[in-house]
Amino acid sequence: MSSEKAKLFSDLAAFQKPDAPALSDEPAPDFHSLSSVTEVITTVVEQGRLTQFLSWSQRAQERQATFPGYMGTLIQAPISNAAPYWMTLVRFATPAQLDAWLDSKDRKALLASPDYEPFAWKSHRIENGFASWFSNSSGEASPPAWKQTMLVLLVLFPVVMLETMFLSPHLASMHLPVAIFIGNALSVALVSWPLMAIAIACLRWWLKPAPARRWRMEMLGLASVLSLYSIEILIFMQLLPI
Repeated sequence: MSSEKAKLFSDLAAFQKPDAPALSDEPAPDFHSLSSVTEVITTVVEQGRLTQFLSWSQRAQERQATFPGYMGTLIQAPISNAAPYWMTLVRFATPAQLDAWLDSKDRKALLASPDYEPFAWKSHRIENGFASWFSNSSGEASPPAWKQTMLVLLVLFPVVMLETMFLSPHLASMHLPVAIFIGNALSVALVSWPLMAIAIACLRWWLKPAPARRWRMEMLGLASVLSLYSIEILIFMQLLPI
């Protein structure tokens, strides 16, 4: 630890309570790695029980924060009388890690506690945007969302351009919503299978780089995808001259 960092730790220690855990030096969470899974829990809180609910939520937060893969919790108050639900979003890095918390003895004990008994609740899961394309059976985290988005754009752009060039003229006589629906349906079908599978297989080394050469692979992969964007644009600029 550098002298500057040691001084910062010493200054922070002066603000700690006597029984607080010792300060430790560890990497900050990677907030750019947006690959995750979120459990959305809606709870009906009866009038006069808000303090009880918030107290229980604080205890639940403290327990789930100790589980591997935990990435944060957001509690949203009701937005109107028409939707009188408190919404809790619990985010973990992978489905397996989220399930480990949801099925844990700690959570079951919290749900069975008298403090939570009066509340009616239900939950459902939200996967990351393109998670189904990039997930696997081992529970390994999907690539960061920015990589997923870049790969989808790489595959989707030429499909849309080819449809514009060759399909759109044949759909021009149809009602606009029908023509757009047909084009979108074809785009989704082609991107979902087989194009995304091919792109993922070809760029897996960049999507999930080996830790030993991570930064080299990150930069090389980013440069490769940007180059492929340029090649696609140049090709269609030649096919569709101004």
